[in-house]
Amino acid sequence: MAASVTDHPASGLGAVIFQLPDEWAQIRAAIADLDSTPALEAVLKTVEKRATLAMLEPDYIDRDFQDEHAGHYARTFRQLPNRCRRLHFFAEAGDVYPYLGYAVLRPLRAHPVGRTIIAPPSELQPHVSCVCTSVVRPHGERLRVSGFPFMEQDSQHGVCAHACVWMVALYHHFVNGAPRREVSDIATGAASHPEPLRINPSGGLSAAQVAVALEQLGLRPINYTIAGLSQVHAVSRTVCRYLNSRLPVVLATEGHATVLVGYGRDSQGRLFYVRSDEGAGPYDVVYASEDPLGPWNYLFVPTPGRIHLTGENAEPIARRYFQGLLKKDERAGLRKHLGARLRLRTYVTQAGDYKTRAPERGLSERLHRSFRFLPTPDWVWVIELQDPNLATHSRSCVLGEIAIDATCDDTDPNPLFGYIGGYGLRWEDGRTLPLQTELGDSTPHYSGTALHDVPSTELPGPKDRPRRGGGRLESVRRRFGNR
Repeated sequence: MAASVTDHPASGLGAVIFQLPDEWAQIRAAIADLDSTPALEAVLKTVEKRATLAMLEPDYIDRDFQDEHAGHYARTFRQLPNRCRRLHFFAEAGDVYPYLGYAVLRPLRAHPVGRTIIAPPSELQPHVSCVCTSVVRPHGERLRVSGFPFMEQDSQHGVCAHACVWMVALYHHFVNGAPRREVSDIATGAASHPEPLRINPSGGLSAAQVAVALEQLGLRPINYTIAGLSQVHAVSRTVCRYLNSRLPVVLATEGHATVLVGYGRDSQGRLFYVRSDEGAGPYDVVYASEDPLGPWNYLFVPTPGRIHLTGENAEPIARRYFQGLLKKDERAGLRKHLGARLRLRTYVTQAGDYKTRAPERGLSERLHRSFRFLPTPDWVWVIELQDPNLATHSRSCVLGEIAIDATCDDTDPNPLFGYIGGYGLRWEDGRTLPLQTELGDSTPHYSGTALHDVPSTELPGPKDRPRRGGGRLESVRRRFGNR
């Protein structure tokens, strides 16, 4: 039986507490009216090895399902309640219970998983760059969890593309202060594109409608076609730049959309991605060349601010400057590294965050002061010059950096400041060569990228994705509809 509601400080009147793993069967019985969908099974599997306690709120008012109910289910013949259930999961560490996250269960038998944020599994945590912090207050408790938002499509008011856009919008709400959005906002934004598609119930969104919906939500996307990138390694570089920037990437395959939230290398050195797939669950592991959903077609990078310059255009700008600066023989601080094949790592960040984190990354006070008070745009591209030999065993591998205005045009670049080999760099407006100040700080610094070449990890293989019925793809329109 479920333990008494007074057995845990997170409990309260109306809540039901389950001791785990012994009472998983009781949890199953409590939600037996819902279909065991792949998404629901994946959410439970994400916590089953870690959770020692669960709490069920049986009568929960969820903002997102209220929107879905008002937008669609209140108008259907079958009467559905507008209340949900919410499951909370806790680990155990001595006398405290670290919070693992929550899952809202909608009263939709075939598509039950609503707003969910679960902490990444321990084996994937080093590989997930896109995490936000959500605070919930069940029964007067204040609980905090960091993870990537997840929601299963309901196949009526919203399909997979709506779910993906919703996940990204909620992430940017928590991380970058973007407005809070519901599925109805996404549907309205997509409807502004002149395509003759039924909006409610939704038959799916085209690639153009996904881009327009993101634009209308204020998350202006950078869009890529995989064919336009031309090379397989170019795809990985492009995706990893944005994941290193903590920007989730919406991926479109034939008839489906998912969100990439991290990457890493397995024990064989192969690059894998971590993605949130409304049909397969959160934190799904996938290899680009072995994706069960098929070939990758499009990438959408929703941006939370003015990021006009793309990463693949920012990096060559910095490369040219680094090459010119490295030719100068007076850079004694770099001489012991010049025998290595140096590499670049690129990410975009808010300039204020970059300046705040600089001392934490080991930059000296003099170096920090050389750019701390310079005027900057809100967002900057940062290109790091790294020693790959140092990078194999430490994140302290950065020999130099250049920050570039993210609002500039690649045909008229606007580098701002940086450093290399003990010299501070500063570009005055209109100058092609930087002013250089000797600062004497040539120690390799800690990388500012979200992820790094972390040690290879034993990971579970890609999940066998169950296929389920739904709308069919119109191949010419490349509609992202139901599975």
